[in-house]
Amino acid sequence: MKWHDLFAKGLADATLAPHCDVTLEESVSLVTLALDIVAEPRDNAEGLRERGLLGRIAMRPCVIEPYSRTPSRRDLDRCMARAAILRINRKSEHILWVISRGKPVAMVRTWGLRCTPRWGQGVYLSANERAPRIVVLSELAQTRDTLLLRLMGRGKVLAQALADLRALPKTSWEQSTLVPVLNKVRTKLPQMTGASDTEQEIYMRFQQMKEDYERELEDAREQGKQQGTKLGEARGEVRVLRSKAAAVVQVLTARGFSPSPAQQAKVTACSDSAQLTEWLTRAATLDSLDAVFAE
Repeated sequence: MKWHDLFAKGLADATLAPHCDVTLEESVSLVTLALDIVAEPRDNAEGLRERGLLGRIAMRPCVIEPYSRTPSRRDLDRCMARAAILRINRKSEHILWVISRGKPVAMVRTWGLRCTPRWGQGVYLSANERAPRIVVLSELAQTRDTLLLRLMGRGKVLAQALADLRALPKTSWEQSTLVPVLNKVRTKLPQMTGASDTEQEIYMRFQQMKEDYERELEDAREQGKQQGTKLGEARGEVRVLRSKAAAVVQVLTARGFSPSPAQQAKVTACSDSAQLTEWLTRAATLDSLDAVFAE
């Protein structure tokens, strides 16, 4: 399994599972044919409306096939064949959604797919519900509504999505959903193909978090100077120290480490900005807790 497959399936499962029965790698025939994601909403599916575009896609029984590239005509033919077998086996009307890096022009023309005001730019569909529906990640609006789908992308699309994710409050459901998924991908990277690019992207996210907190510290100091009071600067520094301490623990947890209560208390009690910065750098790059907290 490639890293993109694991990440996309994990993201969809974590987002939709509270409201849908989600099956990954759904076998559809006697030969080895499997659908990436099958989502079937439960009775309380109204909660899906709060899960952005991905949630709205899953408001009806569907098959979701994510691609890290633009799929070929043959790729889409295989998707449609597997979805057709699923409909026959389950006597259902599952809609096929294909998540694509770019626009598969030939298939859009063949099926007469169009964007509509209801779904917005980058989402191509037709009145024929047996026709595939295609989400073109590179064309989606850069909004919170499309964030989870854009996180299934690559290159510039993924980089922007990661930036948008970092801008959200740490208490947002998106961040709490994504940390376990990113951690799962990280722990599986050594056994997966095509992992090197993603590993760099994940560590890039940690590095950018570090830079964000350092920039926040500088902003707080400058704000304190402009106010002309030591109290303003002190408060700003305390706020940033707490944020940096939380970032150290968050990065370690996202990378699969489990800091002991004593280690967490050590980080939380630290009032040395330089030490916290050092721990944050180590947390994003070193391979053991002992190395991170070495004197």
